[in-house]
Amino acid sequence: MIVFMYRLHVVSKYLPYSLCNSKKSFYRAFNCIYGKIGGVAPVNVIMELLKTKCSPCLYYALEACLVNKSGMNSLEFVVNGVIRKIFSIRNRLLVVF
Repeated sequence: MIVFMYRLHVVSKYLPYSLCNSKKSFYRAFNCIYGKIGGVAPVNVIMELLKTKCSPCLYYALEACLVNKSGMNSLEFVVNGVIRKIFSIRNRLLVVF
């Protein structure tokens, strides 16, 4: 623990951060795209748009932080849920990204 300029700084291995805003912006971008072209466009077009437009919202600035196991599981759950929605798969165990 380091006290500097009347502020308390905790020195640790992992930087505390929240993935909530990243997940919200990812879902927002995906729902915008899927709502406009979901039933009309082929699957490969939707997957390409997911990769180019939505994934940067989710993975922005993650290389600057060490992501622990629960954070990785949270990100995988988000991506797997979107893929299940695109391919209309109800079973969670069939999709592993």
